[in-house]
Order: sequence, then structure tokens, then C-alpha cells
Amino acid sequence: MSQARIMTAVAQHVERVTKSFELQSEELAGLVEQVVNGFYQEQKLLLAASGVLGDVANLIANQFLHRLHFERPQLPAVSLCHDLTLAASLARHNLDDQYYARQLQMLAASGDLLLILADGQHDAAIDAAIQVARDKECTIAVLCPARPGWNGPAVDFKLELEADNTGELAETALLFGRLLCELVEHELFGI
Repeated sequence: MSQARIMTAVAQHVERVTKSFELQSEELAGLVEQVVNGFYQEQKLLLAASGVLGDVANLIANQFLHRLHFERPQLPAVSLCHDLTLAASLARHNLDDQYYARQLQMLAASGDLLLILADGQHDAAIDAAIQVARDKECTIAVLCPARPGWNGPAVDFKLELEADNTGELAETALLFGRLLCELVEHELFGI
């Protein structure tokens, strides 16, 4: 019984991943090109996320900062999801929606890329981050579940992931981040 259940779960994962990336490979290739060009011009990849995807954003940023497959220079990626003191301070004053916006005001520059990992729920902090990123002339990409899809402000890149629950969304988003880093590494270092 449990072996059959394991194999069914693996097959469903493969189907989700295939469906998520098969039709969006062109959009992903465009995003890779944008990140690579940005890195060549000393711009940053900034990551923000809603819900539990904050930990995924942290892991993705770490892959760019340290290494994925081989020793190489660090790449300028910063997760905005780990400042618990700022989150608590803003919450105390009912300014939760400013969590990413305040960080972007200080860190973002024209040409940087803001990558948002959205969990499908409306998040005022993400909306405020997009506004700041627009004001600072950043490129904006969103990774979101295919259902319900992205209902936030306009973005430059949108990749929709097949997922029926938060766990599936997190695992597919982590795979997306690894693939993004791998493709960027390949373009920058030819490996």
C-alpha cells in the first residue's frame, strides 16, 4: 500500500512540474536572460514572498550567494524575507504592508529585478513592494500558483505553477529557483 502511494505521489509531482514548465519555458528563458544581463550590469536580484514561501525565497537567494554546482563568485541575490525584527516592529504599528516596501526603498536601484513568490492569497505587502519597485524602475517577476493565478498589479514576467496546496507550491517553487540559478550559472560561467 505505501509503495503504491509513494509512486503515485512521485508521478503526480512529475506531472505538476512538467505542466508548470513545459508551456512556460519561453517566459523562463526571458527571465534568465533578464537576470544574466542584470548581473553583468551589477544589478541585484531581490526576492520577496508571501506566506511560507519566504523560506523558499531564502533558499533561492542562498543558491545564488554561495553556489549550486561548482565553486564560483557569489551572485548578487538578496532575500527580503528574513528580518523578523522589522516585521514585528511594523506589525506593532499596523504597518505590516510596508515590510518589503521599506527594505526596497533602501536596497533597490533602477534595473534591479524583484522576484516575488506569491502563494495565491492577496498580500498588501507584495502590492506595496511592487509599487516601490515600479517607482525605482525595477523589473518585476512573479511566481504564483496557476489557480487562482496572479490577481495583483501588472508585472514584467509571470510564471504560474501547478499546485493544489501550499506544500506542492513550495516544492515546485524551490525547483523553479534551483533551475533559475542553474540556467543563470550556465549563461554566466559556461558550465
